[in-house]
Amino acid sequence: MKIGTLLTVAIVSLSAVGGGLAVYVATTKYQTMDKVSVAQRRLEIVRAVGEIPRYMNPERGFATNIMFGPPAVDPKMRAELNDKYRKQTDGAREKMNQIRATLLGGLEDGAAVASGMDGLNTKFASLREAMDKAIDGPAEARRDAARNRRVTPTSHGRCATSAVTMPACTRTSSAPSARPPMPKGWT
Repeated sequence: MKIGTLLTVAIVSLSAVGGGLAVYVATTKYQTMDKVSVAQRRLEIVRAVGEIPRYMNPERGFATNIMFGPPAVDPKMRAELNDKYRKQTDGAREKMNQIRATLLGGLEDGAAVASGMDGLNTKFASLREAMDKAIDGPAEARRDAARNRRVTPTSHGRCATSAVTMPACTRTSSAPSARPPMPKGWT
């Protein structure tokens, strides 16, 4: 074997190893970028879902103040609840629904995340319906409803976060006492 042939074989071998290494690095970078893209989509979903409790809690608090208020509900307070607080909550829910329509397509568990978002929409709609029913009812029934509908802010956040990780946010028991415990002094 001549030295020229030996050098040619060595150069071809090094080129093959270098080319293989380049393909490996490119594939690894592509996979990393794909994972980052999925993580960014999930983060955007979590942020959108996490905005709902931020606006829902003041709405719920204002509704509770109305429920504990005077026997006759002031129309101005009801209008403020609808015009100020509910618009903010509805805006956050609309943003979540827009993201649901656009970002879930590329996720492997997109159907489960969409189901979780639907569950959140259902829970927030039922909470709002219960608040409306209590506000429109008699004064003593309003106060009783306000005492029974208390939910800690962390339970809303837990529900919102679970929309991305679990198909639905549900209670562990259907018993009325299964709601989250209230912090001391919130009785």
